[in-house]
Amino acid sequence: MSASDDLGRADALKVRADEALRGGRGEKAIPLYEEAIALFGSAGDRLSQANCLQRLGRIALEARRLEDAQELLGRAVEFHRTEGDDPGLAADLGYLGPALGRDAQYLRALDCLEESLGIFRRLGDRYGEALVLRSEGNLFRDCYGPEPAIACWVLARTLLEDLRDPSLGPIEAFLHNVRMRLGEEDWASLEREVFPRAEEIRLEGVRCLREGEMVEGEGPTWQ
Repeated sequence: MSASDDLGRADALKVRADEALRGGRGEKAIPLYEEAIALFGSAGDRLSQANCLQRLGRIALEARRLEDAQELLGRAVEFHRTEGDDPGLAADLGYLGPALGRDAQYLRALDCLEESLGIFRRLGDRYGEALVLRSEGNLFRDCYGPEPAIACWVLARTLLEDLRDPSLGPIEAFLHNVRMRLGEEDWASLEREVFPRAEEIRLEGVRCLREGEMVEGEGPTWQ
């Protein structure tokens, strides 16, 4: 079979896999993506391989198969980085961060999310930026405390409000839950002191985690 035949068959498999994934049938998509990856590899199409690996990584992440997700997304990162595909790389890293964070690998997760955030901001992709900020907020929630987490969610909310995107709903739910737990007086204090300085507080959280002021592996300290 020629390389062009491999590509044609791989493209057809990827289309079927994408349709299954969009229809909520991720498990059905897995063997289709796996076969497509092998064919794309035979044809030397590393970008298409990386895109399929990213989708497999997302399926594994949603199923909480964290080791599989880390391995698949790590391979996608390698391919997208080698091929110079910044949008693909930013997306890979944006998924790899939560896969690591849920495995209590907080520093590695932060590095992935910060690199992803930097790329999305450089590309002017405000939607990608918002989703990474949401994930970074989740990371801070799980390894430290409310202020940097809320700062990330506030930044994400502002972007998604401007875009009128339905992804705003989960962030609003996060912030509502925090408000209920803290009470109105503490929430009002956060609105005065945290919201206007959200990016500054986010960066301080990044610094603290990297310098060891947040202890990796301790798990949630507030919820």
